[in-house]
Order: sequence, then structure tokens, then C-alpha cells
Amino acid sequence: MDYINLGNTGHKVSKMCFGSITIGPLGADLPLQEAAAVVRFALEQGINFIDTAQYYGNYAALRQGLRGFNGQVVMASKSYAQTPSALIEAVEEARRELDRDVIEIFHLHEVREPKLLDEKMRLLSTLADLKNKGLIKTVGISTHSAKIAALAAKIEQVEVIHPMLNKAGVGIIDGSVEDMIAACRLAKANGKGIYGMKALGGGSLAGRAQEMLDWAFSREYVDSFALGMKSECEILNNIAWMEGRPSPCPEQVKHLQRTVVFDENPCYKACGACVSKCSQKAINLKEDNSLKWIKARCVYCGYCIAACPVFNISIV
Repeated sequence: MDYINLGNTGHKVSKMCFGSITIGPLGADLPLQEAAAVVRFALEQGINFIDTAQYYGNYAALRQGLRGFNGQVVMASKSYAQTPSALIEAVEEARRELDRDVIEIFHLHEVREPKLLDEKMRLLSTLADLKNKGLIKTVGISTHSAKIAALAAKIEQVEVIHPMLNKAGVGIIDGSVEDMIAACRLAKANGKGIYGMKALGGGSLAGRAQEMLDWAFSREYVDSFALGMKSECEILNNIAWMEGRPSPCPEQVKHLQRTVVFDENPCYKACGACVSKCSQKAINLKEDNSLKWIKARCVYCGYCIAACPVFNISIV
């Protein structure tokens, strides 16, 4: 495993980050022991960088996977908190549930719109205060927006950016892949740490995995990439692809055509929570209360699943 400095943060991280969304309720929803075993296996392969979020609901599995592990681990978490008090509680929840005195990186989660960035500045100040108190080490922003990434590249408090980035430009909400690359280059020049997300488009580009990962891990302006992994086989294959080696267990690799399904359609609740949550505009609520999934826009993040108050949505 290769390691690299994450910008000027002082964190030395594996080039591959363990994207943990896939082990929890927004992904495969693995049983606790199985999910923890996957986490531990990733650590044993040399992956020392884990990405999670308050929204993912997987702190328990990560805590158990980390228990008794003696190596250094860089943990990144995120929160959608809208107020300083809620953000402070989110950091406290992460520290408590992950059983860690300090969270190495804490992000504002999925900042979308430039016009709202001024409102986020007080939240960045809250994270800076928590850093000064020794509760977190590094302040970050995760985003699917090329415009937000470009703005964050110039904000002093932001030390790490976690952007949507893949060769095909899948999931970038307000620009092209070239726009996101330009933002990342600017951030890198300004000493920010950069670790990308959705190198495989949330699985939509899995049929071109080697091509996509070759591109991702050759970006000199990106320090690491978070890849969602839910089995030992996926971990081994992703490491092999990253290193330019053939898949060690190709017989177990399945490039599934993933589908979003609605258990009730039309939806009897028809609240539109899933529509509001989807930054990709991949779900529409029609006048007859039926839900339409637009596959070409979906990055299979699973956020719509958590947004639904009646558990109507699944990814199969």
C-alpha cells in the first residue's frame, strides 16, 4: 500500500480510502459482525484511512472493526448539521460512538449551493473552535459541486476537500469534470488535502473499473480516493486494480446492474423527501404520486433510502 501526505494537514494516508457507506443501512446493510470484519480486513491490508458520516448510520460497525487494532487510523466523518449546537453534538456523537478521543477530519456534509456558503461560514468557525479544543484535528467540506470545490479551495478554515470526481464526470451537479479538476488543482496549490469520491460513479461505472481506477489513482492533484467496499474480495480487487495488477479473485466479482425500487408506487406518503434529498435529481414525484427513478443520473449513494420516512426505497 502506498501512503501520501494529505495536503498540509499532517495526516499520512493510504492512497485508497475505505468508503464505509456500503457496509451500512444505506448500502449492503451487513450484519454488525460481518461489517466489522470487512473493516478490520481493510485495515490489515494497509488501508489506514476511513470515510464515514453521521448520516451513514454505521459507527457501531466501525467501532467494532477498529477495536484492538494497534495501527494509526485517520478517520473522517461528516454531518448535515445546520446550527453550531447541532454540529457540536454531531462531533460528540462521532467521538462517543467511534470510541475515539479525537476525530481526525470532520466535514460539513455535501455542501451544494454557492449561495448558501456564507451561511456555512459560521459552521466552519464552529469546527475551527472544536479543532482548537482538540476534539477534531482537521476541518473539511464534502461536495458534489465544482463551484463549491472552487470556492472552498480559497477558504482558509477548509483544510480538506472531499469532491465528487471520476473520469466520466458522473454526479458532478453544476459543471463538467474539467471544472472539478480545475477546482482540485487550485485547492492542491493552496495546500488543501484532496480525497475524491465516486471514482466508479457509485457503481454505475463498475463495468469500466480498471479504466476508471487507472485514471483516478494517476491524478497528481488528488491525494487519495474513497472507494465503497463491502467484502474482502472487493477490497483485494480494488487494491490490485489500484496497483495495476489483475484481479486476484475475478470469479467473485459481479458487475451488477443496480436498481432503485419503490415498495409502494404510487407512494402513499408522497412527501417528496427523497426528491429533496437527491442532489442528482434522479427521482421525480409525479402528479399521480408515482415515483420515477432516472437511472442515468443516479450515483447510488443511498441517501434517498435514509430520507424516506416510510422505508419505501431500496437499492437492489
